[in-house]
Amino acid sequence: MPARPLALCAAAALAALSVLVAPAHATAEQTSPVRHRAASACLSHAVSYNTKADSFIPHPRGTYRASSRCKDINLRIASGGATKVCVRFHPGPDCARKVRVGAKWKVIASNVRNGARFQVVFDGQFHKGRIAY
Repeated sequence: MPARPLALCAAAALAALSVLVAPAHATAEQTSPVRHRAASACLSHAVSYNTKADSFIPHPRGTYRASSRCKDINLRIASGGATKVCVRFHPGPDCARKVRVGAKWKVIASNVRNGARFQVVFDGQFHKGRIAY
């Protein structure tokens, strides 16, 4: 019988501990609107693109220039179906990593330096969509 009161004490201790941990989770949620506003500001400046099969945006000889509005490069496809894309920074080697992108916004490069020049290389079919950088 002594094991039963010990189990109740352990359960009470766990419950008390969960109350102490809860405020940390609430704090993380409080910062979420700040991140959401930054992402919304970035995506609100997105521009449209239209590619040909296995092509580049903006075009083979052009580059985009990263802005201070976005710390990441974000892409979504409006038509042409999901495909893999990669970011090629200039000057630099070919793409290092391919990312699958579809109809939802996807980060295709993170922590991009303000003013960095880049292209996006597509695999597959013709695509139309939006890019935010």
